[in-house]
Amino acid sequence: MTAAMDSEYSRQSEQVEPELHNAISAIVSACSDPASANASMQSLLSENTILQTALAFMPLGFCMFDKQDRLQLCNQKYLDIWNLPAHLGQRGTLFADIMAASNEQEIELPDESLPGAPGQRRREFVTDAGVRIQVLIHVLEDGTVVALHKDITKSHAIQQKISFMAKHDILTGLCNRATLYERLDELLSPEAPSTFLTLLYLDLDAFKQVNDSMGHPVGDKLLQQVSERLKDCCRSTDLVARLGGDEFAILMEATDIHDEHGAEFLAGKIIAALTEHFHVDERPIQIGVSIGIASCSSSDMRPVELLKNADMALYEAKSKGGSLQQYFDKELETRERERQAFKVDLGKALENDEFELLYQPQVNASTMQICGAEALIRWNHPSRGLITPDEFIPLAEETGLIVAIGRWVLHQACLEARNWPENISISVNVSSVQCSDPNFLDDVVSAMSRCNLAPWRLELEITETVIMENVNATQALLRELKLRGVGIAIDDFGTGFSSLQYLRNFPVDKLKIDRSFVSNIDTESEALAIIRAIADLGRHLGKLTIAEGVETQAQLEIVQNLGCDEIQGYLISRPCSAVGFLEFVSSTSLPGKQVAGTRSTR
Repeated sequence: MTAAMDSEYSRQSEQVEPELHNAISAIVSACSDPASANASMQSLLSENTILQTALAFMPLGFCMFDKQDRLQLCNQKYLDIWNLPAHLGQRGTLFADIMAASNEQEIELPDESLPGAPGQRRREFVTDAGVRIQVLIHVLEDGTVVALHKDITKSHAIQQKISFMAKHDILTGLCNRATLYERLDELLSPEAPSTFLTLLYLDLDAFKQVNDSMGHPVGDKLLQQVSERLKDCCRSTDLVARLGGDEFAILMEATDIHDEHGAEFLAGKIIAALTEHFHVDERPIQIGVSIGIASCSSSDMRPVELLKNADMALYEAKSKGGSLQQYFDKELETRERERQAFKVDLGKALENDEFELLYQPQVNASTMQICGAEALIRWNHPSRGLITPDEFIPLAEETGLIVAIGRWVLHQACLEARNWPENISISVNVSSVQCSDPNFLDDVVSAMSRCNLAPWRLELEITETVIMENVNATQALLRELKLRGVGIAIDDFGTGFSSLQYLRNFPVDKLKIDRSFVSNIDTESEALAIIRAIADLGRHLGKLTIAEGVETQAQLEIVQNLGCDEIQGYLISRPCSAVGFLEFVSSTSLPGKQVAGTRSTR
């Protein structure tokens, strides 16, 4: 018998007593001698009770047929595996009779020896009962066949599951990233037939808020429902994959981008499907999806290029507000190169001392006395000139540079504020990335300590979105800041996820009414009603309200009459340098301004 067969015997017999193992080896030796195989076997069976025991307790089915296909020897395990009656185990039974009784179906296996050829070969069968059996066969020189049989039903099922898990996302059952990349490698390889491919990159809109506010179990169920809707939208030939988190991809083969079954049609169908309400645990949830689309011919692009192009298109779709589709074009590629260069410049800006802070005054609405200022960062780019936060803060958050930049802003603002009258506070904007940084609390405390600034003079402005992104962690952070005497203001109040619940549970001192309401206060009754409601809400909850974006005398008088506590805007002053702010503090040019005095109380 070959070494492979002997190895299989040895592995399966590891737990058998040495005497039994020796007896099994005797069978192998006997079968290897074609001249004396039958005689030796009969002698061994009649004279060696240990050998009989070995056959009875072998973990594998064993059988031997002569060259006329007549059974010479088998053990009970062989009969059990094939569910054969005892009489078919008698010596002389024809192989054809046994196979007829087993109701088996052979499974095609690659690179196997032809039936009847000398040497070893492997075959697999599945019975009508669903039992999967692997057979290792060795044909001796005289035509005698020795075979080992193993029930591999469970191991095959495990292997199938492992194989599935390697190629699919466990949560949704969709193909995973590795499978998508493998398919792209196949279709875009130089040897592959030329074809037209379209790749759709999908990113869910507002999914993070669902995860953070409702919990990951709800988020997981939502992803499963999203996956089902995606499959319903796609054809059977489309490869639908979950790349991770709330990102998905769809690969369409041999489809023109603009035909009725192409990417344009599919993207619109998906956006419509995912905009409809979902219901998870009887709770309605609404999200959206942004889609980036890129196409290529298999002869002119590599997988990494197609993936990059689709990703650029997706980024553009997200930057436009989401819930839309965007095709890749060369202009996007140019803008992406510029964005990458911009990112490199941003990484050097702090080191090169290119940032500066401007300060916009805030006044008490009743007394018109200066009570504080908001620190506003600007970037003095060496070639582009002055760059506003709207242009670089999103990129800083994306790259994580916002943590270092925010640390610098905190320190610089506290450093300047210590030169102001003690009744004037400093407000600093804080991003969600900073709040998630484990060192943020230490950064705040360190800035105040190093600059010898009283905690009550520092106010941190966060948006409603920041609060809702990680409710528990943000609540704990704000309470720690409050314990240290730091003030908390909600910026852009009314434009995000406004909730009376978080106003009650979070240590918020001030509500900052967004400029979009103030700018229309004298022309739109709805804006007037919203500001009145916020001012009343703040008054009843014991929280200050500040109206930002006040630019006209009429707007000033209205927000004063509505009961807002503080005012900020161009009517009071544009943002100015630290020197300019000190000059403003000492001036007397404010409308109705009195001598600088008491700051608004929290």
